[in-house]
Amino acid sequence: MNLSRTREMIPFLRRSISGAIYALIIAVGLLGPQPLFLIVFGFALLWALHEFFSMSLKNELRESRFWICMAVGFLFVVLYLTRLGLCSVRWSTLSFVPFFIGIVWPIWTSEKNEYANMGYITAGLLFVALPLLMTPLLVVRGGVYDGMFLLCVFIIVALNDVGAYLLGSTLGQRKGAKRLAPKISPKKSWWGVVGGCIVSIAISAVLSRIGWIGLDLGHSMALGLVLSVVGVLGDLVESMWKRCFSVKDSGSLIPGHGGLYDRLDSVLWAIPSAVVYLELFGLLQ
Repeated sequence: MNLSRTREMIPFLRRSISGAIYALIIAVGLLGPQPLFLIVFGFALLWALHEFFSMSLKNELRESRFWICMAVGFLFVVLYLTRLGLCSVRWSTLSFVPFFIGIVWPIWTSEKNEYANMGYITAGLLFVALPLLMTPLLVVRGGVYDGMFLLCVFIIVALNDVGAYLLGSTLGQRKGAKRLAPKISPKKSWWGVVGGCIVSIAISAVLSRIGWIGLDLGHSMALGLVLSVVGVLGDLVESMWKRCFSVKDSGSLIPGHGGLYDRLDSVLWAIPSAVVYLELFGLLQ
């Protein structure tokens, strides 16, 4: 009996430890010395994009994917330096060089037979790369680096999942409880959405009171609600992609959790939503 219980605990412990390490790396990348942001989030950008390409394209268009990733990585660095006032935005145009190389590369290689799947590269740029390319907008505001706001976005999204699980696993599992998207994610219920919204709004209020998020109480709670809703959508979109490609996880980088895209699915929708919200109310700087 004890041996059986120990075996059951091993996956839980593995998941907990890897989750804690993931959270620590994100926190250090945002709150540590500035170069760590480029390293941590540059890696996250390229690795999550790699996972999407591997999931959707398998071994196809490998050379094109390499050049596209080069373009994205270069653009990320330029956008960050531009926000700091250390670089002109015109340098971002150089990213089109490797991008166009990646687009035309198959003309002279065997990859021309795989060109019909080039649309998945566009999808990867839209669903994965674009949101992470917007992170410099949130960590550098007014020309000053401060990763606390983006860390708060991660905190809100993470605790949204906790709230969704707690209410969804109780009220959401009752007979007759309405499912959110039964054909995409059968276990998710509308009760989970409600639980996530409640927790997100509450934690956003706390983050405002302690001065972490840098917004007044009203804006903080409104943003918490927005992030809660779009976080659920991001999770469902990634689930839909995985069903399309018949995979359980986007990768295996984080033991017990799957790939990096699996961990970032909700955040990938939260980041651009936060940027839009701040810009609409003149808070982006």
